[in-house]
Amino acid sequence: MRYLVKEQECGYLLKNGVLEKLLFAGKYHLPSWMGYELKIVAMTGKVDTQDLPVSILMKRPEFAARVMRVQIPDDCIGIHTVNGVYKQVLIEGEALYWNVYETNEVRLVNVTGTRITEDQVPLMYQNLLPARMYKKIVIGAGETGLLYIDGQYTEQLSTGIYSYWIYAHEVTCKIFNLKVQQLEISGQEILTSDKVGIRLNILCSYKITDPCALVQMTESSGKLLYTKIQLLAREYVGQYRLDELLAQKEAISKCLSQQMKALQAEYCVEILDVGDGRGAVLSPDRLAGMTLSSGKVRYYALNPQGEIDILILNDVTGDAYQYGVLTRLDEQGDGMSKFYSYEYDLGGVSYSLPGTTTRFRVNVGPIQIVGDPSNPERMYSLTSTKAGQLAGGQFIAGNQKFTLSDNVLVYEQRDNRYYLSSLNRAEESGKTLTAWYDKAESEGGRIRVIVVK
Repeated sequence: MRYLVKEQECGYLLKNGVLEKLLFAGKYHLPSWMGYELKIVAMTGKVDTQDLPVSILMKRPEFAARVMRVQIPDDCIGIHTVNGVYKQVLIEGEALYWNVYETNEVRLVNVTGTRITEDQVPLMYQNLLPARMYKKIVIGAGETGLLYIDGQYTEQLSTGIYSYWIYAHEVTCKIFNLKVQQLEISGQEILTSDKVGIRLNILCSYKITDPCALVQMTESSGKLLYTKIQLLAREYVGQYRLDELLAQKEAISKCLSQQMKALQAEYCVEILDVGDGRGAVLSPDRLAGMTLSSGKVRYYALNPQGEIDILILNDVTGDAYQYGVLTRLDEQGDGMSKFYSYEYDLGGVSYSLPGTTTRFRVNVGPIQIVGDPSNPERMYSLTSTKAGQLAGGQFIAGNQKFTLSDNVLVYEQRDNRYYLSSLNRAEESGKTLTAWYDKAESEGGRIRVIVVK
């Protein structure tokens, strides 16, 4: 039988099933009636043994000189490179590759340690490791991590990417947010000393200062602060009658803030502010062009360079409030017995406030809500622009340009009813557009609601 062995091939010559030698590039005529058989394989990549035992092949010097053979122990992995370029990770067993037309190398790496170093596995290749072999920990900006090896605290990790072997160890990490956080305690029903139920909305701004001590105390700093502020608020409100509380509305925020700041070290946090209402996180450019008086600044902190890196403002932009449309306002009774009912929509969510003695300064149309939307502290009508059009993220009415809020709401008004819509539909409608804002842009105002008629 005739055989052709090409340049990058070789043949295992067998006679009556027994390996005699290797044949390389060339033409061969082997009589099959004499029991000859030639098994041709490529001499690149992983060795194809054609079911011949490796131990028998390795006895042939012409074979052993052309291959790379590595045994990978159970506690190691092999980093396989071809011509110096990463190819793959070999987990266990035997690695057998041709080293004729390319250079195969396998570097053994012991996986019984803990931290994976750059010398062991370069960072660019660590993601290619089998997930069962290692654990990757990512600590983001403004975060820290407490590392535990086999249940024992080992070290505190700063911002970065870390990889650990988990073959022989259990690796866990508790990540803490060190940025300013806001804890909202909304709709707390508390009884005054004269047994009148009032509803409080409290916002606490804080940041974690000592994660190592905090983890010994609680799984969640937020839950710990939530419970404590609840108790302090009940204790404070329970001392006063309703009329006394109404006369000192700002005092509760000041009192809660002072009491919580006295507990900072115990709770492993820094209390920046405790106040009523809602809050919003702003980027610095949101304040561009505005003048901040001392009365507008509740708290600030400086970094080591003397620059302000934390700033808490008191009702500057209006972004902490909610906006929508008042769809119905009813008035019943006379004189001191008047009652008012309100129905309103905030971004597609409907609310009703029936039978209250409070007459908010609003008319049917776009409004601002302060406090819990189901039981607002205050409600205001927004101010209308002239009819105009949308262009480049602004509303243009005549020769005036108004900046849109990032969360501007769009409603379509038909038959005196309001239907939530979108900016795209408003631009394409060809109908009359009217915009509504909360205050002048120089004071932080924005277009909050657009009505399509």
